[in-house]
Amino acid sequence: MKVSIFIFSIFLLFSCSKQSEKKLVGTWVVERVEIKDGAGFVYYDTLFETNSNTVTFSQDSLHALVCFQFTPLASSFEVSDTLVLNSKWSKSSDLIVLSNKNYSLKLELLSNNQLVFNYYDYSKYRLKTFFLRKI
Repeated sequence: MKVSIFIFSIFLLFSCSKQSEKKLVGTWVVERVEIKDGAGFVYYDTLFETNSNTVTFSQDSLHALVCFQFTPLASSFEVSDTLVLNSKWSKSSDLIVLSNKNYSLKLELLSNNQLVFNYYDYSKYRLKTFFLRKI
């Protein structure tokens, strides 16, 4: 009896993983970017050309071009930044592992029409969180 429950739970675990991969496939538009700097301050983006800020997952590749800017605290200038991804990808637990990058994207939320992921940009000491809607 215990063996059959164990086998069933493993089957359920793997089938749920495949379901979430299927949810990722498609084109997503970025609605907002949140940037948290090394000192803990949070900034919200101003997206350039909202319609062109998309992330597209196919079965084996990920393409993204997101251009955004924000104004750091006590500053009179805006900082421009981009996220450019062209990579093969795989899903492992709550991570999207990119084959040609030295970082992974952490999934915070994934539903049929909403996606939230983040990654830490070590070169700029910033945690960048992206809020997306499926189109």
